Amino acid sequence: MAVTSLAINERRPYADGMPFGDVGEFKQIDGVVNFAVDPSAIPNSKITDLTLAPKNPAGEVEFSSEFRIFKTQIDRMKGSHKLFFDVVNRGRPLSLMRINSAVDSDPRGPGQWLSDEAGIH
Repeated sequence: MAVTSLAINERRPYADGMPFGDVGEFKQIDGVVNFAVDPSAIPNSKITDLTLAPKNPAGEVEFSSEFRIFKTQIDRMKGSHKLFFDVVNRGRPLSLMRINSAVDSDPRGPGQWLSDEAGIH
């Protein structure tokens, strides 16, 4: 699988710039990453109906996914140096909401987890 392009759509302070312990404020970066895969490649053979999807001139199937990155706003050395990611299924990111105890009405809110851990750990 190859990444063909990446677009950042928005950069903003996470949780309205609320500081998290010694780590401080976080920045939220939202965007879209585009991919292309070879439907005849053996690793892709388990993807249901991939061979039936439309192909680009190179014979690859193109698709995209939204992404969201949280990073320390001021001093990246104060962060945990770990990556947390959510493999989004059907366009609904859920991981941050579930581990964060955020309310369903505001799944992007800071909830409890970030406050307790003073940053994404």
